[in-house]
Amino acid sequence: LNDGGDIAERLAVAESELEVYQTLTKDLNPSRFLAFMLDEERATLVTVSAHKLAELSGGRYGFDLSEKGEIEMIDNTAAEYRRAASSLSGGETFLASLALALGLAEMVAGGVGTLDAFFLDEGFGSLDAEHLDLAMEGIEQLVATGNDRLVVLVSHVDELRERVEDLIVLDRDSDTGASVLLSGGALEA
Repeated sequence: LNDGGDIAERLAVAESELEVYQTLTKDLNPSRFLAFMLDEERATLVTVSAHKLAELSGGRYGFDLSEKGEIEMIDNTAAEYRRAASSLSGGETFLASLALALGLAEMVAGGVGTLDAFFLDEGFGSLDAEHLDLAMEGIEQLVATGNDRLVVLVSHVDELRERVEDLIVLDRDSDTGASVLLSGGALEA
């Protein structure tokens, strides 16, 4: 009789170990593992970017992940109301995008890589004076935290000229449509 009990115990242990191995096999499947890692990186990006957005907006906005894993904007002046990206104004969208870009830059700089160049192309025209000032403060932070980092702004907004140290002014050749350097860059070297 003891042999039967011993076999039953060994079978129970083996079944328990098999369940663990099956779970590990399923969870370590390359596609599931990659999805898990991407979810972790997305969560980190949202956390880092939420702090950037709070800085850019004077504490008005933040980010969080929805239950479905989508990034939502939190409006702290409206009882932490959660807003989808589709409901944001032009200025809010620009600040949210800038915060995400700054968060990504911080994550890259904190890892094994570096972010040597950062290009922001337009979007400034959609900002009112307050949001433009907040965006420029964020960009100035980006410049200040990277000693050898190149930050390029592409814009037609005149107010930016007052805050940018190295300015390159381009125009379009009316005959060829090609860009023509009016000032800055190689002309002043």
